[in-house]
Amino acid sequence: MASPARRALLYTVVVIAVWVVGLPAALIVDEAGSAAPPWRWWGIGAGAVPLLAGAVISYRAGRHLAAAGSGLFGVRPPGRLVIDGPYGTVRNPQDVGSTLMALGPPLAVDLPILWMVPLVGLVYFALGVEPLEDRHMLEAFEDEFREYRSRVSRWIPIR
Repeated sequence: MASPARRALLYTVVVIAVWVVGLPAALIVDEAGSAAPPWRWWGIGAGAVPLLAGAVISYRAGRHLAAAGSGLFGVRPPGRLVIDGPYGTVRNPQDVGSTLMALGPPLAVDLPILWMVPLVGLVYFALGVEPLEDRHMLEAFEDEFREYRSRVSRWIPIR
């Protein structure tokens, strides 16, 4: 099995490929009619900030989860409840990182349709992945997960 750092790097690259390259590229070609997007030069710098922040968050969270022996793709619970490191700050740091990364392309490219990417990401995580993950975590860890869920917020570290 690959090291936690390599597994986390693979996870981060896949997330970037989907949310930052694949989905925006499909929308750019549909909207602009070509593969040459209308760049906003100021936006490239502005888009790089959430992209890099999200990549760092996703990588650190993935490395921490992989070191605990958990898979990084899917919603199955790990062998133990991971509540420290990035998971002690928010319950879903990988989702936070992915959504931040998805903010990069709409900031860098002047196509309003690209704002659909982070919006789709938010809906996907908030209404699809997270309820399923919560159900699996409750089944696996019951009261321990309930206590963790009561003191650590999903996305924003404000409790």
